[in-house]
Amino acid sequence: MKKLLNILKTLFSNQAVIDARSSKWFIPAIIFVLALFLPWIPTLSKGYTADCAALFLANGNQEIDKGIRYMMKEDYFKSSILVQKDGKGYYLDMNFAEKDYSLPEEFSYDEEYRGVNTKALFKGNYNDLAGIASPAIPNDRITSKQYDYYYDSIGVETTNVIDKSDMSTTSTPSSVVYEDIGRNTYLQVYFFPALSSTDDKAAQYIANFTYSVIFNIGADKKSVNFPHSYAIFGKDFINLAVYPLKSSRNNTQYSGAYSGDIRCGFNGKDCEPGTSLYNYLTENGTKEIDVAYKENFHKFAHEAGRPAYLKSVWFNVLFVSIAVTGSILVATVALIIINRRKVSLYRDTKWYQSLTEAVLFSLTPAIIGMVIGFFNATYSIVAVAVCVLMRVFFVMSRICPPQENAGNSNKPLYQARS
Repeated sequence: MKKLLNILKTLFSNQAVIDARSSKWFIPAIIFVLALFLPWIPTLSKGYTADCAALFLANGNQEIDKGIRYMMKEDYFKSSILVQKDGKGYYLDMNFAEKDYSLPEEFSYDEEYRGVNTKALFKGNYNDLAGIASPAIPNDRITSKQYDYYYDSIGVETTNVIDKSDMSTTSTPSSVVYEDIGRNTYLQVYFFPALSSTDDKAAQYIANFTYSVIFNIGADKKSVNFPHSYAIFGKDFINLAVYPLKSSRNNTQYSGAYSGDIRCGFNGKDCEPGTSLYNYLTENGTKEIDVAYKENFHKFAHEAGRPAYLKSVWFNVLFVSIAVTGSILVATVALIIINRRKVSLYRDTKWYQSLTEAVLFSLTPAIIGMVIGFFNATYSIVAVAVCVLMRVFFVMSRICPPQENAGNSNKPLYQARS
């Protein structure tokens, strides 16, 4: 019982930490596990209870909800995006070519972009070859792959220029030029019927497609196109990025992003092979689009986005663990140096005893970091590292007290005898 009380004293007493430096090995081992695990709690609790598709219902989602609802009403979505099943689950079978939804050759990507076309989709092919892809993409990132894609620009015409009073058409370095094509683009949708996330270099291919087609990055590494919110559908994945409606070439950094695994979106629910995703989401047309979007599409997107979201959660856990372990190791090195100083009262301290001290110092910062983590995960990491090092700083006065307070005990032998 007395030993337990002494260990509890280390939460607030630096002297108790020094006195406990010779504890049995399992005590610092238990403390280390606690110090490592406690900051995980807010990250894991938030991660496993979070809405992985909150972006689709958020007020500040730049109207992507309107874009998706418009897409769900289109004929190509109702009848051509079918649900099929393989050994790993359900995937999308986008048979657009069979339904003749592609635009005639005389129509262009730019005309679809500007909303000139009268049909739903533009058909294109992206061949990711050196010399064809964006010149901003290094040759070692070229995938040498090509896939057909279908494109729909979803938006509405507007009689007023977007934020006309803020428009800038000057060429001065400080000016910002905004797009004015007479319409608000809610969402650009790209469908890749043959592309799977399991294909070789699929992620790099999509990144290159984004550079070369969506943004049209030039040799000067600047975007030629104005960035809009976009969604990319593959056989088994959905990628989405959100950009402001007021589009500027200067800003290619998205304000929100989503990544989903379509096979997980169904979450084990049975689905008739060959049915359309539209029928699945609207329950065979019994639910209106707005209701189907808020309920079924949202649930589908949540389940589909869960694997990627939890992956990021565990990455944050790893980052927290590295921060805690790193701060303990830095504190250990500092304590070894402090304990070995000539004026130290504890020069007989071994390196593993300094490690024990550093571990014992970490428990209180871990508790503080856990509490702060429920409000801000980033500050939690900083709090743990700073608090551990602060305790090391304050313990210096006990290990190496000032000369005037230390008496002869801190003086060299010849001085102590004088």
